[in-house]
Amino acid sequence: MAPSDETSKEEQPPAKDGDAKKMQKALPQAARPPKPAPLMQQLYVWSQALGLVMKYSADSSQLRRQFIVVGIASLVRTGTLLWKMRLNELQVFYQNSGQLQNWIRTMWQGFVGGLAIAMLTSWHSRAEKALARIWRTALTNNLHRTYFASSHFYQIAQGGSASGAITDADVRLTEDVPKLASSVSSLLCNIVAGVIDVGAFTAILARQGKFGVLYAITTQLYGITLYVLANYVIIVDFARLLGGVAVTDSALRQGLNRAETHADSICALQGGATELRSLLAKLTANVQAKMRSYIEQEGLNSVLYYTIMSCMENTPLLWMTYLWGCAAPLAGHTIRASSDSSQLGYTERSPLIAQGYSRGIQTFWAGNYLMFGTFRIVSSMHQVLQNYASIVRIQELDKKLSATAAPPASVHAAEDNRMEFKEVSIHTPSGALLVDKLTFCVRWGESLLLTGHNGAGKSSIFRCMGGLWPIHQGTIWRPTATEETVQSIGLTGAAYYLPQRPYNALGTLAEQFCYPDPPPSSLTEQELRRWLDFADLGYLANLPGAFNEELDWEKILSRGEQQRLAILRLFWRRPQFAVLDECTSAVTGEIERRLFEICPLLGISCITIAHRPALLQYHQQQLTLTGKPHEKNGGWHSAKIAQSVAAFDPTSVSEVNAADAIEKYLARRDVKLTEHRRKETVEITRQRTGMLSPKANDCNTTSPKVSKRWWHPALVAGLRQPGAGWRLVTMFVALLLRTHICLETWKSVGGIIAASLCFNRRKTLQELARNIGLTLVNLVLDRVVSRCTQRLCLMLHEGYATIIHDLMLKKHAIHYGMALQLPSVMPPGVRAGEGATFAGAVETFLNQSLKANLMAFYGGFWALRNQGWRVMACFLINLPIHQLVMRWLMPNYAAHSAVLADTEAKFKTVHGRFRQNLEPIAFSGGGRAEQQIVERRFNNVLKYQENLDNEELVYQGLSAFLTDGSLLPLSFMRILSMYYTYTVSNVTQTGTISALELDNMWKFDRATSLVFNHIGAICRLPEALMGVVGAAWRLAEFAHGLEHAAKQAPEIAGPGAASNSAELVLTANCVDIVAPKAGDALALSVNFEVREGKALIITGPNASGKSLLSGYVAGLRPLPGQDAKITLGGLCIGQHRPHMSELLLIPQRPYLAPGGLGDQVAYPHEGASQAPEKLLKCLDIVGIAYLVERHGGFDKEPELPWDEILSGGEQQRIGIARCIFHMPKFAILDECTSMVSQDTELGLYQDCLGFVPPNVGGLRQEKT
Repeated sequence: MAPSDETSKEEQPPAKDGDAKKMQKALPQAARPPKPAPLMQQLYVWSQALGLVMKYSADSSQLRRQFIVVGIASLVRTGTLLWKMRLNELQVFYQNSGQLQNWIRTMWQGFVGGLAIAMLTSWHSRAEKALARIWRTALTNNLHRTYFASSHFYQIAQGGSASGAITDADVRLTEDVPKLASSVSSLLCNIVAGVIDVGAFTAILARQGKFGVLYAITTQLYGITLYVLANYVIIVDFARLLGGVAVTDSALRQGLNRAETHADSICALQGGATELRSLLAKLTANVQAKMRSYIEQEGLNSVLYYTIMSCMENTPLLWMTYLWGCAAPLAGHTIRASSDSSQLGYTERSPLIAQGYSRGIQTFWAGNYLMFGTFRIVSSMHQVLQNYASIVRIQELDKKLSATAAPPASVHAAEDNRMEFKEVSIHTPSGALLVDKLTFCVRWGESLLLTGHNGAGKSSIFRCMGGLWPIHQGTIWRPTATEETVQSIGLTGAAYYLPQRPYNALGTLAEQFCYPDPPPSSLTEQELRRWLDFADLGYLANLPGAFNEELDWEKILSRGEQQRLAILRLFWRRPQFAVLDECTSAVTGEIERRLFEICPLLGISCITIAHRPALLQYHQQQLTLTGKPHEKNGGWHSAKIAQSVAAFDPTSVSEVNAADAIEKYLARRDVKLTEHRRKETVEITRQRTGMLSPKANDCNTTSPKVSKRWWHPALVAGLRQPGAGWRLVTMFVALLLRTHICLETWKSVGGIIAASLCFNRRKTLQELARNIGLTLVNLVLDRVVSRCTQRLCLMLHEGYATIIHDLMLKKHAIHYGMALQLPSVMPPGVRAGEGATFAGAVETFLNQSLKANLMAFYGGFWALRNQGWRVMACFLINLPIHQLVMRWLMPNYAAHSAVLADTEAKFKTVHGRFRQNLEPIAFSGGGRAEQQIVERRFNNVLKYQENLDNEELVYQGLSAFLTDGSLLPLSFMRILSMYYTYTVSNVTQTGTISALELDNMWKFDRATSLVFNHIGAICRLPEALMGVVGAAWRLAEFAHGLEHAAKQAPEIAGPGAASNSAELVLTANCVDIVAPKAGDALALSVNFEVREGKALIITGPNASGKSLLSGYVAGLRPLPGQDAKITLGGLCIGQHRPHMSELLLIPQRPYLAPGGLGDQVAYPHEGASQAPEKLLKCLDIVGIAYLVERHGGFDKEPELPWDEILSGGEQQRIGIARCIFHMPKFAILDECTSMVSQDTELGLYQDCLGFVPPNVGGLRQEKT
């Protein structure tokens, strides 16, 4: 919001616009904590992450309960794993020694143990999610509590980047907090489970003697030492890389929000191409930052994956070589200790082979679980680093909020109910002096008129009074309703601020009326209707859902209706002082008169910021600011007003009932209330309905249905980029080769085992060397797949976003989608950013599901070819069971992901909406009210997440039991292995087995294990696809909605397209003005004609359709009805929009784009390509040529956005200068001079008409 004389506000811009190079300059600026060494840096990050979450949740009983749940689940799960590991050892021993009955018994026990492990793991996973949800709730609620308190949200955004201003708090609270909570929850749960696993399995290995102890110690040192060494040898600057990604992510997100907020202005100025270039530059910078992060972490990730992280995916790399390189010799040592021979033959049968192999299995599994426990801790620590930027950004926000200063001590409570400044020097946050030693006093009962030219500091006086700006010299007294009010920030108690553009809260009509306080129980529907009639707003009570639904009143109400509702809010609150900042610029003279005549009746003293001399009669004093603070008078002077109304006696009105007093006033003046207007509107609507055919009515629907298809070509548009094809082919070839190499790597382990059991050291070393070579090849192939996957997914994101951004801006579909109120495009800013979510879902599918499915199908093919139908039979037994579980228990993940994304989008949208209105909310003291609105949406997110977690608890447990390779699929593998043992060897007769038979059996087991270890990927393929399809459905729906909106948008004609005729005429025929949401007809068959050189003024009460008519004429809204037609020369505006050189709309609040001062004047053209003399002349005509020198020329882009630098009047003059620059044949002036003085307004019209060629026509919208 721009108040009428808003001056410089040092607020860091959301993001600097420009090309991608400009964006890259911001990347190294991410905050970095001190880090003397890589490990110390990581320890610092972990400690900060833990400190942040524990700071706000240390006393949470719910948190303690979840920790107990995690601990119990981990203990019981580990105990069950120990039992299951012992059963695995016995199963192998009984199988290879021919003890069938004992084998069957252990199989049933393994079945029960596997089910218990699966359910405990699901329970543990649910507890981990619950912890993340608790920490997210604690962090968000506590940050909200501080953020929304007083005006902290306003203060942290002030001062510019030099003072550490935070302007993207909404992004940090909605996106960074969940990442932090999730990573810390995963870290702590894995630490608890990992420590228990390490302790338990270390004890198991210690039972095997000194070699077992040594094995346990080296296994733990393996993971920890390699992780530390890798981080010291391959140093990665996480602060620069991940901080850069966070900066560009935030810039892109806020660029999309800006495009949504100013969609109508961008469309009116035909600036879509300009905004598209800026947005694509942000997208390119974001993609480059992510790719740079991938590449520079590749070396460290490759080493960690080869040595540690692949254990988490059961990929046979160095960890597997290490485990079997230790377990097999230990098993051989056990046999040697029991054997008389120094070496067994490779084909020699011996009962010791089965015993040693089962001992090797136990040693392997103990080492595997021990290593897994160590690795899960290391992996979680590494995962926390991936959220490095989120941790630092939340830490910055937390420190900034904690350090936010209290209201300045120079603001005091006035016990005698006065508002006084005594020698106050007013500076902007950047230090610029506006007014020096200002002194004035207004007592309760008196009124003051504050005047001065734009940028002189009128609104800045009240920023200081409200505590929004610091005071360096002088003292301020203000009245207070309570002792606490003076300690708060804003003007919402005994002094109340009423801006030109009121803030409109989300909520019911009663909540909007009472904002920021909750509606009292005494405010019944009948009483609210009574109050609404006082400002001719009674018809608002008849809007659908006005009393029981949360509505966006910013979109429902016209500017005049917003101002009238704000006036009613003032009457309802009855403060002692009202600061009226051009608050009647969009209402009729009658409403303005009511305001100034009713305020004294209610005991309200007015301090009015205005430019119209007609308001002098309502005030006793006048304070004028000259804008020259360095002159002798300090840039101000005051005087008494002659022939003004007398001050009222506060004691005589203190007991007056407000509603009764207003009714008596209206009755005395014989003012008719709004019931007749409502009846008139209903009658017009009835007439229009009777006049229109059913076909016409169908054409007028405000929310056309859009086909809900889950596919759109934009989803794969990125694959048409150069290099995408060969990357795709390379990825699939590498995946196929990797699958074969994985099988060969697993088979090679059999040679290590057989050679070790035969005490053949040379053969063991040869097999180890072969195995290491295969793991290295596997690593290379895996890294190729990973790099191709990452780049392809970035291409998908970039390709989709490029098409969507083009639709949104170049074709202005974002404006027409919101104008048509299409549900499929709402909210466009958030939904346009979901392309990254889709790319992430595809990457997860490729890395986790596709790899595993290829392994399963390849292993199945190999086993089917070598062992026949039995492998597939066991597989087909498992598959239908899982399908039944999916049918009856699996949540609908596609629907759930869509709903969850929608609830998250609403939460982000309302946070972004709040961020766009910091100053008016701070002035009105609405922080707590906004907190309730935001937290309602936040609670919806938490509730839905909790319900989904509860719904999938049983399904995840049963699904894991059926698909986890170490649970039920392992039983099928044991059955097949037992069948192989019985059919291939005669172990059942002899009770012995040879190393060669053991090696062959191992190879058979590894082939079947590829099927059963990855059967979960096959069974969960529909679930994995649902995640991708759910994300794709939302993106496709959004794309189809934008395409539908783009088809409704008229094409922009070229320059001179309307000037074919000899005389240019703007004509409107049979135009019905229809309210877009309610569908009420406001006027029927509007006809007018404006010729070159002539002008037309449009007048009417608020909400009568003036702005709607302007939108029809400018081509911003589709014309209702079949016969409606607006033409400009030979151009039909319903089909084509005139070029801005022929028709230009200048709104009340001009759009100020990123860029230099020249870019503002020449928008949508680039200022650098225009003649400086022409730009300077345009600014000089409107009286703001001084801005060129003040801001360093035409090309220098300021650090702050222009609407934070220029006052409201200066912004409106920029809009008029823009009109002069483009010299349109027709200009629609929609209250575009409401914030400049009356004499300046006349001068602007005279100068403009004198400068623009005489054939210019003006279509001006005015209040009556």
